[in-house]
Amino acid sequence: MITSIIISLIAFFFACIGSRNKNFKGLEIAFAIITIFSCLRYNFGTDYMSYMEDFDSINKYSVDYILFDSSFKDKGWDIIQYYVYPIGWFLFVGLISIFCNVTYYKLIKRYVPPKDYWLSFFIYVFTFDMFILQQSMIRQGLAIALLVWVYILLDKPKQNVKLMFGILFIIGLAFSIHKTVAFAVPFMLLRLLPQKWSKITSIVMVGCFFALFLIKTIFAEMIADIVVLEAFSNLSYYSNENGAEIGVRAMLECIPFFISALYIYKKGANSDVTFIILTSMCATMILPFTTIVHMISRVAFYFSILYIVSIPLTYKEIKIPGLRMCLLALLMVIQLYVYVDRFNAPSYKKAFREYHTVFSAF
Repeated sequence: MITSIIISLIAFFFACIGSRNKNFKGLEIAFAIITIFSCLRYNFGTDYMSYMEDFDSINKYSVDYILFDSSFKDKGWDIIQYYVYPIGWFLFVGLISIFCNVTYYKLIKRYVPPKDYWLSFFIYVFTFDMFILQQSMIRQGLAIALLVWVYILLDKPKQNVKLMFGILFIIGLAFSIHKTVAFAVPFMLLRLLPQKWSKITSIVMVGCFFALFLIKTIFAEMIADIVVLEAFSNLSYYSNENGAEIGVRAMLECIPFFISALYIYKKGANSDVTFIILTSMCATMILPFTTIVHMISRVAFYFSILYIVSIPLTYKEIKIPGLRMCLLALLMVIQLYVYVDRFNAPSYKKAFREYHTVFSAF
């Protein structure tokens, strides 16, 4: 825990300098630091060792066996492991770490003004469900990064057949790696909404958010039936978790949702980032369902990663400086509190307590 916090703070320091000095490659240095941290990790997080054990045993099987045996649920992930097996586990994980961090670096550079790099980076490294948790949930972390490229491609103003085939291929690959991607795909239809409907879309999303709390019990049985399907059997641990409780802190964490809704209402019709911001709002829309089965919160990860873009862009539109500063301070305090609290949670404390490097494995 201490090592993770120190490394993150050092990287964040460079990101802050980069935001103030355009000639200083602060964001690049910041991402280089956390990428090295990711590449060198070993036995860090709840799932790391189980992934490593599965990788070490994958060469016992043939591709045909993996494809046709029902025990292999995420066949894309298993086939990838089969073909990269010769390079070894540590290099494989290192390549995934590089791909994920390059993806988020590109996302920030594409949408966020340089002066706000510090805020994007802060959200990424100090939101526990983003950088730190992805050190453990390696498979879903890769799926999340792949979907980020889908969002970027969907956001292009001109679509063509070649581009659509590329998007479908990436979605299929991500789904073959982690089945929860299936829950995220329908929300991509937001791209089809005309931007001139932005005001209506904003009002509808806010209305649906509150309505879902009232009618969530209608979906309870349906969700319970979905999460016990054989396709999701390898997620049974999470499906057995109790639903989350919604308290004051959870509602305060919804503030970015309402700020984004206000942004879409006022500027969505003429904004270049309407689709990205709308997609990020979907993370909060899932909140009511987490009270039924906590596993559903993992679906939100596919959208909340876009907070590194949507929050800096929407918060800077708050014209009253004092109010903007207060809301940013509240956001950062809540994130740091949750960050430390999750490190000390019983389910994470032991797994994330000590940072080990790959050198300790030899």
